[in-house]
Amino acid sequence: MYPKLTDLQLITENLRERCMYEEIGEMEDEFDDHLFFNYLYNIHFTCLDHHKELKTECANRQMKDLGLSVDNIEKCI
Repeated sequence: MYPKLTDLQLITENLRERCMYEEIGEMEDEFDDHLFFNYLYNIHFTCLDHHKELKTECANRQMKDLGLSVDNIEKCI
């Protein structure tokens, strides 16, 4: 279904999502909980469906659009 998806992209995305989940969990506002699911939705429809791969640039753009700290998540990865 996603012929351009590599093992490295999949592993990196799994780590990114784990780090993001922890980062969002540390936020104080209870309304921030939806950010993780918004990211999953955005990454699926923008990066996977449109580009057929999970490049870091696309993932970073989705995180920035949601107001998440790309630097903190990259450090975690």
